Amino acid sequence: MEKGVIKRSAGQNPAKTRINLSTISRNRLADLLFKWVINGGRIIIVLTELITLGALFYRFVIDGQIVDLHDQIKIEESIVKAQEQKEMGYRSIQERLTNVDGLSKEASSRVNTLNTLISSIESQNLTVDSFLMSQSSIAIEGQTFSIFVLNDFIENLKKTPDIKSINIDQITNRKSGIDFKVVIEMEAKSG
Repeated sequence: MEKGVIKRSAGQNPAKTRINLSTISRNRLADLLFKWVINGGRIIIVLTELITLGALFYRFVIDGQIVDLHDQIKIEESIVKAQEQKEMGYRSIQERLTNVDGLSKEASSRVNTLNTLISSIESQNLTVDSFLMSQSSIAIEGQTFSIFVLNDFIENLKKTPDIKSINIDQITNRKSGIDFKVVIEMEAKSG
């Protein structure tokens, strides 16, 4: 029985009532265990609901961040697309500058080879009748007074690093001197 509760018995006179003023309950252990289980269950339910509400709130925060991130990605995409034409132009300019640099180095190398060739022709007192130059070769037709002069000319050419091979296509001995035709193959430049 609970304390302070007035009970009437079924077979008793309604005028007689019994009052229990004792603080000790009969089923104290069972009541305490029952109350503890009920209160523990309530606490567990409240904690579960708080965790669920926290997870729901966190989900809204994360969803908001995802939406903001998608918006930021779209903005960045539009910026990149707007700069695409400029980037292609810059890459094209860079590629052309690289090609010009390579051609400039190749032209410089060819000019150095031609300077060596011309100075060798002048120093050996060779007479040149024909001088043909292509991308990969130089053909020279000319005359000299001595085979030794032609030999010195060929030896000087062998010292030039850009020359791949030297071919003597023709040597003719005449009264006025020696006629010759030399074909010089140039190294292929990669640049």
